[in-house]
Amino acid sequence: MTYRLKYDSAAEAVHEAMPQAANEALTLVLAAACHDPLGVTEPYGEDAASCG
Repeated sequence: MTYRLKYDSAAEAVHEAMPQAANEALTLVLAAACHDPLGVTEPYGEDAASCG
């Protein structure tokens, strides 16, 4: 299964406007989620109900 991060220009603008430390932390989290989406994320909403 292929996963893709949806990251539009509005999200990019918010990311770039963050303080440097927060920007770097978010970058690392997003990279980890792209590398191993099932290992570093938790289901929520409708997906969480089907995991139980």
